[in-house]
Amino acid sequence: MSSPAKIKEYEAHTDFIRSVAVHPTLPYLLSCSDDKVIKLWDWEKDWSCTQIFEGHSHYVMQVAFNLKDPNTFASSLDGTIKIWNISSPTTGFTLDGHSKGVNCIDYFSHRDKPYLLSGSDDFTAKYGTLKPKVVCKL
Repeated sequence: MSSPAKIKEYEAHTDFIRSVAVHPTLPYLLSCSDDKVIKLWDWEKDWSCTQIFEGHSHYVMQVAFNLKDPNTFASSLDGTIKIWNISSPTTGFTLDGHSKGVNCIDYFSHRDKPYLLSGSDDFTAKYGTLKPKVVCKL
């Protein structure tokens, strides 16, 4: 049995990294951190950071790609969930609905509709459908 080998190491953030997400079809990786920043990395460009996303007022606990539209992703912690497009450094829209921090998020599909699921410090798990250009409450 072979053992894992370190292939690449780089300093990605200035604080704890909380989550990473791999794009389903492109050579991209998202990372998020307690430094309130999300970064998009391109492993075909020697792991260069190709986009920085800022907009959270607190730590960013998780990022997740939308499987129905992989050009978008969600991020969470500060009581909100932000929806982003990988080609823009500014958030597309913000979802409110939890009274405390949002620790985890994930996308899922049911009957061809995209949903976003979230879990929070307010002891609730919530889900809702996503409609383009509409601010939804979860």
